[in-house]
Amino acid sequence: MMVGIKDVENRSWRTSFRGTMFVLAGRVDRLPMLEFGHLLALSPPADAILGTVEVVGCVGALPSPSAIPGQRHWILDDPPPLPEPIPCKGALGLWTLPTNLNAILPAA
Repeated sequence: MMVGIKDVENRSWRTSFRGTMFVLAGRVDRLPMLEFGHLLALSPPADAILGTVEVVGCVGALPSPSAIPGQRHWILDDPPPLPEPIPCKGALGLWTLPTNLNAILPAA
């Protein structure tokens, strides 16, 4: 489940990418997710695309409750979920969608 309240992605590396990315729930995301003391999702689908998000910037420090000090903060905006999760195996880092998914996903 994608609820759209996260405004930053914490990574150890910076990115120059700007634009739409698909949001993937990997295997590790199957644990209950806690943010701001509230349960956001319990056992989301593993290895599934949940929606999209716009990456609009990347900074070293951001005043957000989601920002982890010492990490690079990818600034996120416009996180619409897909109507249903779409099964997809992910990979580490940024990667290209398999071509067989292009026909069933909305244009990014």
